[in-house]
Amino acid sequence: GGDAFDYAVGTRQAQFTIFDSSGHDLSAGLTTSVALAAARTARREGMDLLDVADRIDRALVAEFPDFRFVTGVLARLDLVTGRLRYLVAGHPAPVLLRSGRAVRSLDGARRMPFGRIASIAPQTAVPAEELLEPGDRLLLHSDGVVGARDADDAEFGIHRLVELAERAAA
Repeated sequence: GGDAFDYAVGTRQAQFTIFDSSGHDLSAGLTTSVALAAARTARREGMDLLDVADRIDRALVAEFPDFRFVTGVLARLDLVTGRLRYLVAGHPAPVLLRSGRAVRSLDGARRMPFGRIASIAPQTAVPAEELLEPGDRLLLHSDGVVGARDADDAEFGIHRLVELAERAAA
């Protein structure tokens, strides 16, 4: 449907995004494609995270007359200093793993999901910062992972996802 991720790694910086559009059909995939293309173009133009978010909002409004939306996380990591800057747009917060254990959710810098609703109300969130240590891992995921249900209708949940990531890190 509408889940996607993207990344670019240079000599000094890594940039990454994750998106999830409303819906589970071709329309959701098309919506995510517009958000992804807008984010890539803005990234290549050297825009900061707030300008990337604005570019995504404007692209979605220009392409679609309805109120479809995309949740997501935009992030940039300075590979020299370990400084992570990120913005969470209605998406599940990334989880910081340190020494193979979940330390906390990075839920600072929250704003509305990308799209027409966000373009109507001023978005005042500024990117949050986190100083990563060597060996830290960042777990980005969509709600489809944690919302998956087993045969007994039990939700997979964030705790099981973190446990799985911790085991994999070990």
